[in-house]
Parts: sequence; C-alpha cells; structure tokens
Amino acid sequence: MGQSHIVRTDRRHGVVRSLLGCVVIAVILAGCASTGTRMADDAMRDGNWAEAVRLLTAETVSDPTNAEAHARLGEAQYHLGRYDEAETSLNRAIDLKPWLYTAHLYLGYIAESRGNIGRAIAQYQYFVDRKPKARQADDVARRAEALRQQVAEEFAREAIANEERLMPATYPDSTIGIVYFRADHLPDSLRPLSKGLAAMTVTDLSKVRALRVVERLKTDKLLEELGLSNTSAFDTTSAPRYGKLLGAARVLGGDVSMIGEDRLSVTPALVSSKTGEVALPEDQTGALQEFFRLQKQLVFDVVDRIGIQLTDAERDSIGRVATQSVDAFLAYSRGLDYQDRGMYEAAQTQFERAVEIDPNFTEAGVHAQQMSYFGDASLDQPSTLETFAEQTMGPTEWGQLGGPPTGRHLESLLNNTGLVRTAGAQGDSEEERPYTPPVGGEEPAEVIIHGRFD
Repeated sequence: MGQSHIVRTDRRHGVVRSLLGCVVIAVILAGCASTGTRMADDAMRDGNWAEAVRLLTAETVSDPTNAEAHARLGEAQYHLGRYDEAETSLNRAIDLKPWLYTAHLYLGYIAESRGNIGRAIAQYQYFVDRKPKARQADDVARRAEALRQQVAEEFAREAIANEERLMPATYPDSTIGIVYFRADHLPDSLRPLSKGLAAMTVTDLSKVRALRVVERLKTDKLLEELGLSNTSAFDTTSAPRYGKLLGAARVLGGDVSMIGEDRLSVTPALVSSKTGEVALPEDQTGALQEFFRLQKQLVFDVVDRIGIQLTDAERDSIGRVATQSVDAFLAYSRGLDYQDRGMYEAAQTQFERAVEIDPNFTEAGVHAQQMSYFGDASLDQPSTLETFAEQTMGPTEWGQLGGPPTGRHLESLLNNTGLVRTAGAQGDSEEERPYTPPVGGEEPAEVIIHGRFD
C-alpha cells in the first residue's frame, strides 16, 4: 500500500514535474471550491430553487467571472418567478461566455412570459442556430415558428379589423411591402417562381439600410385572411389597400408571364399606399435561364425609382446571386409554397432537392434545416409557455460539465495541463481549445507516482 513506481519518459524533468504539480494543486483546489456548487446542484435537482439561489449567489460573489454559476443562478431565479433578477444573471453569463446557449433559451422564456414575443423568437432562434443538435432543438424551433405564425396572423386580423382607423399618410416613406407577383399566365410547372421572385426580392431589398421591408410571412397571412390566392393577388387598384393593411407606404408587385416557349417577362408595379400613384419600373424580359439577371435588375430599378442611393457594399450584396440553376431555384420556390401551406415535410424535400442540384445554394440549405425540425406537426396552437418550458428544460449545458465550475483561473490551470479539458465551447473560442503539451527533448524525465495501480 503506498508503493512507489518509477516511470521514465522522453520529456524534460521540469516540464513533467510542473504539469503533475499543477494537476495535484488543481484537484485540491477544485475539491475546496466545488462544495457550494455541488450543494446548489443538489438543491436544483430537488427543486429547492430558493436554496440554489442562496448558494449560487454566494458563488458569484466569490467568483464574479464564473459564467456557469451566473447562468445557473438565472435558471433558479427564473423558477422562482424573479424574472428581472434572472435576466440580469443570464445576461452576465452571456457577457462572460456567449456560447452558453441555454442561457439564451431562458432569456427566451422570460421574454415570452412578458409578452415580448419578438425578443422571445430571436432568443429561441439564436439557440437553434447555434445548437442545432441539442436535445431541445426540435421543440424550440417549432416554438419559434409557431410564434412567428401567431404574430403574423394576429397582425393580419388586427389590420383588417382596424382598417378604417389606419392612416397610410403617417407611414414612413421607407416602408415597403412585396406582394406575390401574379402568375396566372405561367405554366403550372413554373408558377412557384412567383414565390421565389418575391422571397428573393424581399431578401435583396432588406439589404438596403434606408428601407424597412414588411416580412414575407405577414404578407402571406394578410392575403390568406383576405381569402386571396397569394400568387394571383396583385393588381394596381387593390395594391393601395394592401399597403394600408401592411403598414407600408409602398407596395411592389406585378405580373410574371411567358413569351413563347422560353422567354420570361416580369412586369413590375410600384404603388403608393398614400396616393394610389403607380410607378412602373422597366419590364424585365429575357430567356428563362436569365431569370436571376432579370430579378437583380428589377431590384436595382425599384431602388432607383424610390430615389435611394445605394452604397457600394449594398450594391455588391444585392448583386450576389444565390444560385445560377433555374431547376434549383424552382425546387426552392416549390419549397416556399409548401412551407406557406404548412406542408413542412414536402417543403423540406424540395429544399433538399435544390441543394442536391446546386450544393452552393446556401439559402435552400438553411430552409431545409429549418423544415427538418417541423415534420408535419401542427404549429397552429402552440402549447402554453409553462408546458413548453417543462418540455425543454431538462439537463442544461452548464449542468453537464465534468464537475462544478471552479472559476476562471483554476479552469485555465486545468486546461493548460493538457490532461483535463472543461466541457462547454466545443472549440467556439480560443480559450476553450485544448492545450497541446510540449513533446520531445533529449533528456529522459523521471516521474515518481505514489499510490496503487490496482
């Protein structure tokens, strides 16, 4: 018992002795520093949130740079309904370690509990975008999409109900809505282009800092509430009403049609919601394979008609083409159509088809990933926040560390041995990347290890 073993290596005496010394010191310090957080873990597992708050408050006072302790404190405060304090703790954790993504999830809970749905959606989406493989990702993504749908539907219903009180004259000139281009004169196989054209135009005009573009989902829900086919809705006489309901000073729409067998014609119209005045940007006509050039030229012409001077950066950004493949873009457009109809599995298939045709079609890939969370589950009536939070809470990332947090200096000490690495960032930060111990050396090093190997 207590027998010593001598091990010889190719490393220098000093390096190995220093490393082992660090490990021993770190282990001793960790045992001392972890008592409070271990007790807090036990309290949280038992649902004793008040005790957890007491212990974690002491921990954050002792070590103000302990991001995980701040995050766990925010979690416990949330469970006690102390939302202001929880928000402060969670934001402090994120200031210290932005990759503590579960902290964003709890900030989403808090925002939703306060009725700040836009902020809740942003926090949920942040979590999903950066933790797509997390256990909660499907539920959180569905929640964010359901809330988007809910917000858009409420927007449309309220706009129609309050139509008489709406005053387009007060709308900022910077606001613009894009209605789906009428596709009645396109073959059935090409009609989805109307959706793709509108979506791409929304994306491009959103890159202009001087404009505020109504999001596509709100337009879709408004047309749905009005009982209109979203690919046959636009005409210049009804456009001012659409703009009034959308809260936009201008509405862009038009017609897409075929000339002969292979030439496409886009006839745009820019209509003022305030005066009903119609501006007619140039018709864009060309071969079907030139669709992307036509769409970009349409955007530049609309911006010019509005009287906005683009910066070089804006012009370059708008000019980038997502894909050169008409087949890929058609698949993407069909995906948008299915998505708007709540047919998420069919939408995912089409978005994946677009990526298969053009692997560089990033936008289609993003949509395919989003659809993968939904399946064909109904998003019409999201569960209560309480039910949702119960489903998604479970073990948190700061509760899955290899031991309770021990403070930044001790964490650094452990990491720099090269033998222990704290879980968390998965390489998101320089600070979290594993240290590689020096190797090589001419003199053998002698390491004396005390203890038993059995």
